Amino acid sequence: MTCISILLFTILSLSSAYSTETFYRVSNEPDHANTSVTPSGIIIEIHNPKPPATHWYAVTIESYRRYSGRAKLLGVAPRLSSATNPPVDPLVYTWTPPFSGDYRIIVHELLNEPTRGDITVPLPITTFRVDNKPNFVGPWGLLIERMTMLPPCQNVHRLDVYTNWDGMWIGPDMHSPEDTLRNKWFFLPSKEVDCKIETFAENEFKFLQEEKRIYILGNSKERGIFLSLVDLILDGEEKAELEDSVISQCWGRAVVSKHNMKVMYQDWRSDNFDTRSTEPTVVCHNEKVAREGGPLFFDSGMKVWEEIFRGDKSTWPHVILMSTGNDILGFKGEMYDLNEFVKRLPPDWDGKLLLTDGAFGARMAGRGYASDYEAYHAKLMELTYATNDPRIRWVDGMGLSKEMIMYGEYGPEHTTFSQHFHRSCDESYEDVTGELKFRNMRICSNVTENIAQLLIGHAVGPKAALLTQKSPLDDFRSPFSTSVDAKCSNCPPASQVLMCHNCPKDLLPFHITPYPDMTCTVGPLHPRSDDEIKGHAQTCPEQCMEVEVKRKFGSQTDQIYERHCPYNFFPRGFQVGSDAMRSASYDEDDVGSLGYMVWVFNSVLILSLFVYKHRAMVRARLLKILDEDSKV
Repeated sequence: MTCISILLFTILSLSSAYSTETFYRVSNEPDHANTSVTPSGIIIEIHNPKPPATHWYAVTIESYRRYSGRAKLLGVAPRLSSATNPPVDPLVYTWTPPFSGDYRIIVHELLNEPTRGDITVPLPITTFRVDNKPNFVGPWGLLIERMTMLPPCQNVHRLDVYTNWDGMWIGPDMHSPEDTLRNKWFFLPSKEVDCKIETFAENEFKFLQEEKRIYILGNSKERGIFLSLVDLILDGEEKAELEDSVISQCWGRAVVSKHNMKVMYQDWRSDNFDTRSTEPTVVCHNEKVAREGGPLFFDSGMKVWEEIFRGDKSTWPHVILMSTGNDILGFKGEMYDLNEFVKRLPPDWDGKLLLTDGAFGARMAGRGYASDYEAYHAKLMELTYATNDPRIRWVDGMGLSKEMIMYGEYGPEHTTFSQHFHRSCDESYEDVTGELKFRNMRICSNVTENIAQLLIGHAVGPKAALLTQKSPLDDFRSPFSTSVDAKCSNCPPASQVLMCHNCPKDLLPFHITPYPDMTCTVGPLHPRSDDEIKGHAQTCPEQCMEVEVKRKFGSQTDQIYERHCPYNFFPRGFQVGSDAMRSASYDEDDVGSLGYMVWVFNSVLILSLFVYKHRAMVRARLLKILDEDSKV
């Protein structure tokens, strides 16, 4: 039987039942009739919680360098959430210890809309110890055996394999198996997933005999996955300037390739796609032009999609990760925008399309009740089978995110301040031999690196098959296929870094541009320069500020008021995100002026033709006139 001793080093025991302050209690025996908890489960009750309209709570359980996980919020969310409606009291969370050891409970009281500079100080931390815990994975030797025996996820053909991404993060002190991230943490999938994410090292990509292509279509959250991919395929010297390079914060398109591994990021603000509106407009965020309105922005996305699959099949991507732009706890209508892309997949494309949604991210990771999560899983399952395409997988964004909520871009002191998981860093890590090498991580994030490794596995295939291509001569000669170099005389050898980009100066206006004008360099990444940055910010006319506000929302830096402004408020020929002029349009005065110009042109043309036809007579007449003038 499990023995759980809870040692409170806090003032929790002093909290009165009549206190108005928020506090929590921990127990290992449920005292609620409707609570379903295993005998070895732990109950965390949060009393006097703040209203759900302004705050929410995250309960993280950690064992130092051994485990990180989240407690589950039981019950059903209240139908109405406002500052005047009282929240459910108490909020009841449950968690099951995976193994014996020392743990701590960290409860964060979080703002729904955090502002810059907010420091997230948790409620007083509770420490406790679990002894004699029956381990559902058995002794740690069996855990490693299980990880060894699990099939690689890229070999699992179930459509729903990623729709319930549950599991736990196991740390480096637990004698991690081989398939770990560079910091020796690894994700242990649940029985619902039941496959392992193989991890690939930078020096293993040189065994690729043909180019493998990974494309990411997303926003800044998914850009973190792209940067983790870049960090994985480049060596220390090549990525030393990654943080200051133009691709580190690219709002357009960026491509990096080395060792026959090509990764691309395309900014893809798909939550703004709209096929229901028919009137073209310009969308303004405060005084700035944000994007094309109506159907135009979606049309640009479709053109990029067609560009991806244009040309020879040998140039198509092997795996695409695409953000669908759906909100965290709901989905748009009938998923009209997604279906438009799915039905345009070439029938003979044999790659994989992995879909994510708004539930992926560090700001809202794991927010909501257990019932919300179950409904979310059911919706993912429904949408996955509705596509009726074995090449498509929907990835549980909430499951990917919830266990690592404390480790977003700005760390535990600013939990949920940023939606990003990735952060720039400079940390050494051990190679496969256990030696500390000068192999520095420049992008640190368990979450984005884990997804990056999943994408690599889908592009490359099983790791064992890749390593069988190694030969005794691989240390002395380049093993790559020459087909890449043969495509153009200017292409670099596959062992060098090729970076191409079309990255605008500002986030706004959004840039989904088919066939962009790319700037390319060969060699290590370098700090960005002004002449590499494309485009410029565009502002909306004052008239637009009088248009009705369509929606209001907060960003990390500002309060945004969105307006949809008619094109006729802008100068003639205006085009979002480009200096190129639109097709000329004319008002009545323009038509009158144009008619006069046409009349003048035609008159001159007729006169010229007459002169040419009777040129001999005209010449004689001119000579006679000149002769008479000379006599005078």
